Amino acid sequence: MPVTGSVCSPSGLHDVPGVGIRLLDVTDDVVTETITDPLGMWSGEIPVGRFTLEVGGGGNFQAFDVVTVDGAAPLASSVCLERGTPQALLFRSTVAEATDLLHLRLSGLGLDHVHDGPSDAGPAAQILASPSGLVEYGIVALLGGLDFAQIAEQPGALDGLRDHLEGGGGLVLGAEAAPILQALAPGSVSLVPEPAFGGWVEADVTDETLAAQLDWPSVGIPVPKDGRLVVAGAGAEPLLRAWVPVGPDATLTQVDLLTRVAVGEGEVLLSSFLAPPPRADAWWMGDPADFSLPDGVWDGRGGVLDRLLLQL
Repeated sequence: MPVTGSVCSPSGLHDVPGVGIRLLDVTDDVVTETITDPLGMWSGEIPVGRFTLEVGGGGNFQAFDVVTVDGAAPLASSVCLERGTPQALLFRSTVAEATDLLHLRLSGLGLDHVHDGPSDAGPAAQILASPSGLVEYGIVALLGGLDFAQIAEQPGALDGLRDHLEGGGGLVLGAEAAPILQALAPGSVSLVPEPAFGGWVEADVTDETLAAQLDWPSVGIPVPKDGRLVVAGAGAEPLLRAWVPVGPDATLTQVDLLTRVAVGEGEVLLSSFLAPPPRADAWWMGDPADFSLPDGVWDGRGGVLDRLLLQL
């Protein structure tokens, strides 16, 4: 029998594309497995019976339901990802607090709490190294302005992050925090020697699953002037790739603006662009009909980040 459904964000306000769907029978065998489409919908075929619906694949955001099919008519199921399951902890300088608005996006997705950690590398490293420092958090973010090289030189801080990732936690890094990813996963990324010249660029969505979720082949990304840029290496998945003006001569250089790396049971997202604020008058993840560049490229920062955050 055909069965369809939809998935909404923990806040209940937004549909969620790109999350895993599994239907299991009474013996816990998988009968149907798929992902939600760009509008948060999914569909599949199952026989008559009673099935467990699992959403989210065991990540920080997940949901469960029971689906019963009696053979009379196709069934529709609607479920929201669990509210308040994870918490988030952000380490950032006062400058990053004003420019990188990831905390607003995390709050809007329905996390129980979004906490700010210290804005100094020393205390930040101590919290990361504490046995209980990250226990409460499903997502940890290290954004701009800290001395990341100093943190990366602290074995205790790296061990704390490894434990967090081994437990299935998510880690979000600004490009300036690349030394931390290089220490956690050597060879996964390399820094471009010169900083970004700055300005809007068109980025190709290189990951097929993400492109299907967005239903858009490229997105517009504003690259901060003097921002650090990276190139994906061994074990890294480039998600957004673009030709970016680099250095004082604005030399076009191909870089990876968004990269995903699996570490243990968790994932690291490394972003070379800042998280934008949500829009009060539009869908949280951004509307592809809202063009921001002269050549009609969608400003896709929010859409990309929200989808990936929900999958951490």
